[in-house]
Amino acid sequence: MKILEKEINLTIPDERYFRRLGYPTSYDPPMHVEELMDWSEIWFKENANPWVGFIELDVTIQNEQLFFNGLLIDSPKLLKRYKKYSVKKAILIASTAGDLADAKSKELWADDITDQSFFLDAYTASFAEALIAHAAQTIKEWAFKKGFQTLSRYSPGYPGWPLQEQQKLMQLAHNQHHNIPIQINESSILSPQKSQLSVIGLYEGDEERVIEPACQNCSLLDCACLKNNL
Repeated sequence: MKILEKEINLTIPDERYFRRLGYPTSYDPPMHVEELMDWSEIWFKENANPWVGFIELDVTIQNEQLFFNGLLIDSPKLLKRYKKYSVKKAILIASTAGDLADAKSKELWADDITDQSFFLDAYTASFAEALIAHAAQTIKEWAFKKGFQTLSRYSPGYPGWPLQEQQKLMQLAHNQHHNIPIQINESSILSPQKSQLSVIGLYEGDEERVIEPACQNCSLLDCACLKNNL
Protein backbone atom coordinates (compact mmCIF):
# COMPACT_ATOMS: atom_id res chain seq x y z
CA MET A 1 0.00 0.00 0.00
CA LYS A 2 1.55 3.27 -1.12
CA ILE A 3 0.63 6.92 -1.01
CA LEU A 4 -2.80 7.47 -2.56
CA GLU A 5 -3.88 10.83 -3.88
CA LYS A 6 -7.32 11.16 -5.36
CA GLU A 7 -10.53 13.15 -5.17
CA ILE A 8 -12.16 12.85 -1.76
CA ASN A 9 -15.93 13.06 -1.56
CA LEU A 10 -17.37 12.49 1.90
CA THR A 11 -20.82 13.21 3.26
CA ILE A 12 -20.73 14.62 6.78
CA PRO A 13 -23.68 13.52 8.96
CA ASP A 14 -25.53 16.40 10.59
CA GLU A 15 -24.93 14.83 14.02
CA ARG A 16 -21.17 15.11 13.58
CA TYR A 17 -21.47 18.72 12.40
CA PHE A 18 -23.86 19.57 15.26
CA ARG A 19 -21.32 18.35 17.80
CA ARG A 20 -18.67 20.65 16.35
CA LEU A 21 -21.13 23.53 16.47
CA GLY A 22 -21.93 22.77 20.11
CA TYR A 23 -25.51 21.63 19.44
CA PRO A 24 -27.08 18.39 20.70
CA THR A 25 -27.30 15.61 18.12
CA SER A 26 -31.11 15.86 18.15
CA TYR A 27 -31.00 19.58 17.36
CA ASP A 28 -33.62 20.90 14.94
CA PRO A 29 -31.85 23.90 13.39
CA PRO A 30 -33.78 27.04 12.46
CA MET A 31 -33.65 28.29 8.89
CA HIS A 32 -30.74 30.71 9.35
CA VAL A 33 -28.60 27.95 10.88
CA GLU A 34 -29.50 25.56 8.05
CA GLU A 35 -28.51 28.23 5.53
CA LEU A 36 -25.12 28.68 7.18
CA MET A 37 -24.57 24.93 7.36
CA ASP A 38 -25.48 24.52 3.69
CA TRP A 39 -23.26 27.43 2.67
CA SER A 40 -20.27 25.97 4.55
CA GLU A 41 -20.71 22.54 2.99
CA ILE A 42 -21.06 23.94 -0.52
CA TRP A 43 -18.06 26.25 -0.14
CA PHE A 44 -15.90 23.43 1.18
CA LYS A 45 -16.87 21.00 -1.58
CA GLU A 46 -16.26 23.58 -4.30
CA ASN A 47 -13.06 25.14 -2.97
CA ALA A 48 -11.24 23.11 -0.31
CA ASN A 49 -8.21 20.89 -0.95
CA PRO A 50 -8.34 17.90 1.44
CA TRP A 51 -5.74 15.17 1.05
CA VAL A 52 -4.97 11.76 2.53
CA GLY A 53 -2.02 9.43 2.07
CA PHE A 54 -1.20 5.89 3.24
CA ILE A 55 2.39 4.77 3.86
CA GLU A 56 3.34 1.20 4.71
CA LEU A 57 5.82 0.78 7.57
CA ASP A 58 7.96 -2.17 8.61
CA VAL A 59 7.71 -2.71 12.36
CA THR A 60 10.48 -4.33 14.39
CA ILE A 61 10.99 -4.76 18.12
CA GLN A 62 14.53 -5.24 19.38
CA ASN A 63 15.83 -5.07 22.95
CA GLU A 64 12.47 -3.73 24.14
CA GLN A 65 12.59 -0.91 21.60
CA LEU A 66 10.15 -0.17 18.78
CA PHE A 67 11.29 0.75 15.26
CA PHE A 68 9.37 1.96 12.18
CA ASN A 69 11.43 1.41 9.02
CA GLY A 70 14.51 1.26 11.25
CA LEU A 71 13.68 4.55 13.02
CA LEU A 72 13.43 4.35 16.82
CA ILE A 73 9.95 5.23 18.12
CA ASP A 74 9.72 6.45 21.70
CA SER A 75 6.32 5.17 22.79
CA PRO A 76 5.99 2.69 25.68
CA LYS A 77 2.26 2.49 24.87
CA LEU A 78 2.81 1.39 21.26
CA LEU A 79 5.71 -0.88 22.21
CA LYS A 80 3.53 -2.78 24.67
CA ARG A 81 0.60 -2.99 22.26
CA TYR A 82 2.62 -3.99 19.20
CA LYS A 83 4.62 -6.55 21.16
CA LYS A 84 1.41 -8.13 22.49
CA TYR A 85 -0.01 -8.60 18.99
CA SER A 86 3.31 -9.39 17.25
CA VAL A 87 2.84 -6.46 14.86
CA LYS A 88 5.20 -6.59 11.88
CA LYS A 89 3.51 -4.01 9.66
CA ALA A 90 1.76 -0.70 10.22
CA ILE A 91 0.15 1.95 8.05
CA LEU A 92 0.94 5.61 8.55
CA ILE A 93 -1.98 7.88 7.65
CA ALA A 94 -1.23 11.48 6.73
CA SER A 95 -4.46 13.45 6.40
CA THR A 96 -5.47 17.08 6.15
CA ALA A 97 -8.58 19.10 5.42
CA GLY A 98 -6.27 21.42 3.50
CA ASP A 99 -5.17 25.02 3.86
CA LEU A 100 -7.77 26.76 1.70
CA ALA A 101 -10.65 26.38 4.16
CA ASP A 102 -8.47 27.64 7.01
CA ALA A 103 -7.48 30.66 4.94
CA LYS A 104 -11.09 31.41 4.00
CA SER A 105 -12.25 31.14 7.60
CA LYS A 106 -9.55 33.59 8.73
CA GLU A 107 -10.42 35.94 5.88
CA LEU A 108 -14.09 35.95 6.86
CA TRP A 109 -13.22 36.57 10.50
CA ALA A 110 -10.95 39.49 9.57
CA ASP A 111 -13.81 40.96 7.51
CA ASP A 112 -16.12 40.62 10.53
CA ILE A 113 -18.25 37.98 8.80
CA THR A 114 -18.05 35.91 11.95
CA ASP A 115 -21.04 33.59 11.51
CA GLN A 116 -19.78 32.21 8.19
CA SER A 117 -16.27 31.97 9.59
CA PHE A 118 -17.46 29.95 12.59
CA PHE A 119 -19.63 27.58 10.57
CA LEU A 120 -16.95 26.99 7.93
CA ASP A 121 -14.38 26.26 10.61
CA ALA A 122 -16.76 23.79 12.29
CA TYR A 123 -17.52 22.07 8.99
CA THR A 124 -13.81 21.82 8.19
CA ALA A 125 -13.17 20.21 11.58
CA SER A 126 -16.05 17.79 10.98
CA PHE A 127 -14.64 16.89 7.59
CA ALA A 128 -11.15 16.32 9.01
CA GLU A 129 -12.62 14.00 11.62
CA ALA A 130 -14.62 12.09 9.00
CA LEU A 131 -11.60 11.89 6.70
CA ILE A 132 -9.39 10.12 9.23
CA ALA A 133 -12.23 7.76 10.13
CA HIS A 134 -12.75 6.99 6.43
CA ALA A 135 -9.01 6.40 6.00
CA ALA A 136 -8.95 4.02 8.96
CA GLN A 137 -11.91 2.08 7.58
CA THR A 138 -10.19 1.87 4.19
CA ILE A 139 -7.13 0.37 5.86
CA LYS A 140 -9.23 -2.09 7.83
CA GLU A 141 -10.92 -3.36 4.67
CA TRP A 142 -7.62 -3.54 2.77
CA ALA A 143 -5.90 -5.37 5.66
CA PHE A 144 -8.71 -7.91 5.99
CA LYS A 145 -8.27 -8.92 2.34
CA LYS A 146 -4.58 -9.48 3.08
CA GLY A 147 -5.34 -11.65 6.13
CA PHE A 148 -4.63 -9.02 8.77
CA GLN A 149 -6.56 -7.47 11.65
CA THR A 150 -6.09 -3.82 12.64
CA LEU A 151 -5.33 -2.14 15.94
CA SER A 152 -6.71 1.25 16.94
CA ARG A 153 -5.15 4.17 15.15
CA TYR A 154 -2.78 6.08 17.40
CA SER A 155 -1.12 9.48 17.10
CA PRO A 156 1.72 11.34 18.82
CA GLY A 157 0.23 13.39 21.64
CA TYR A 158 -1.99 10.53 22.79
CA PRO A 159 -1.12 9.01 26.21
CA GLY A 160 2.18 7.19 26.07
CA TRP A 161 3.43 8.82 22.87
CA PRO A 162 5.05 12.28 23.11
CA LEU A 163 3.87 14.91 20.65
CA GLN A 164 7.48 15.48 19.57
CA GLU A 165 7.37 12.06 17.89
CA GLN A 166 5.39 13.68 15.08
CA GLN A 167 8.76 14.83 13.76
CA LYS A 168 9.71 11.19 13.16
CA LEU A 169 6.41 10.38 11.45
CA MET A 170 6.86 13.34 9.13
CA GLN A 171 10.36 12.11 8.34
CA LEU A 172 9.00 8.67 7.50
CA ALA A 173 6.28 10.19 5.33
CA HIS A 174 8.69 12.44 3.42
CA ASN A 175 11.06 9.52 2.88
CA GLN A 176 8.43 8.00 0.60
CA HIS A 177 6.64 11.07 -0.73
CA HIS A 178 8.16 14.55 -1.06
CA ASN A 179 5.00 16.51 -1.81
CA ILE A 180 2.85 15.84 1.24
CA PRO A 181 0.77 19.02 1.78
CA ILE A 182 1.41 18.99 5.55
CA GLN A 183 4.13 20.94 7.35
CA ILE A 184 5.48 20.68 10.89
CA ASN A 185 7.12 23.36 13.03
CA GLU A 186 9.79 23.14 15.73
CA SER A 187 7.09 22.60 18.36
CA SER A 188 5.81 19.56 16.44
CA ILE A 189 2.55 21.29 15.52
CA LEU A 190 1.14 20.41 12.11
CA SER A 191 -0.18 22.81 9.54
CA PRO A 192 -2.73 23.24 8.05
CA GLN A 193 -4.43 23.23 11.43
CA LYS A 194 -6.79 20.34 10.76
CA SER A 195 -4.14 17.78 9.87
CA GLN A 196 -3.20 14.54 11.55
CA LEU A 197 -0.59 11.80 11.47
CA SER A 198 -1.83 8.43 12.73
CA VAL A 199 -0.50 4.89 12.75
CA ILE A 200 -2.52 1.67 12.54
CA GLY A 201 -0.80 -1.58 13.44
CA LEU A 202 -1.57 -4.78 11.53
CA TYR A 203 -1.43 -8.27 12.97
CA GLU A 204 -2.13 -11.73 11.61
CA GLY A 205 -5.04 -13.86 12.74
CA ASP A 206 -8.82 -14.06 12.84
CA GLU A 207 -9.27 -12.82 16.40
CA GLU A 208 -10.32 -9.19 16.59
CA ARG A 209 -8.82 -6.95 19.23
CA VAL A 210 -10.95 -6.38 22.31
CA ILE A 211 -11.88 -2.72 22.63
CA GLU A 212 -9.82 -1.15 25.37
CA PRO A 213 -11.44 0.21 28.56
CA ALA A 214 -10.24 3.71 27.65
CA CYS A 215 -12.29 3.51 24.46
CA GLN A 216 -15.33 2.11 26.26
CA ASN A 217 -15.29 5.04 28.68
CA CYS A 218 -14.68 7.70 26.02
CA SER A 219 -17.32 10.42 25.74
CA LEU A 220 -17.00 10.53 21.96
CA LEU A 221 -19.73 7.98 21.38
CA ASP A 222 -19.76 8.24 17.58
CA CYS A 223 -16.04 7.57 17.29
CA ALA A 224 -15.11 5.24 14.43
CA CYS A 225 -12.62 3.49 16.71
CA LEU A 226 -15.45 2.37 18.97
CA LYS A 227 -17.96 1.56 16.23
CA ASN A 228 -15.57 -0.30 13.95
CA ASN A 229 -13.01 -1.57 16.48
CA LEU A 230 -10.22 0.05 14.49
